[in-house]
Amino acid sequence: KASPDGLSLLINVRTSAFFPGQKLYIYDLISGLITHQLESPDKSLGNFEWSQNSNEIIMQQYAFNQNEANPEILIWDLETEKVTPQISNAILPKFSPDY
Repeated sequence: KASPDGLSLLINVRTSAFFPGQKLYIYDLISGLITHQLESPDKSLGNFEWSQNSNEIIMQQYAFNQNEANPEILIWDLETEKVTPQISNAILPKFSPDY
């Protein structure tokens, strides 16, 4: 999924055909390099959306094979590399147009 500024591409790769686990990569279209990487070995990630300034990605996370697991909404800040949970038991995240 391309960033709003057109400079980066979000690539989502499953790490196993049989178990949950994913890696996210941010590919810089100018340099041709992977600039950021996020690994989630035991959770599924999806429903990605870039922030308008292309500095953050909001996503949904779900833990498989865990009793009482609820989907969570996370924000990945590409400047600090921090992933911050926003809310639990929620799906289909979107940034506000004013964000």
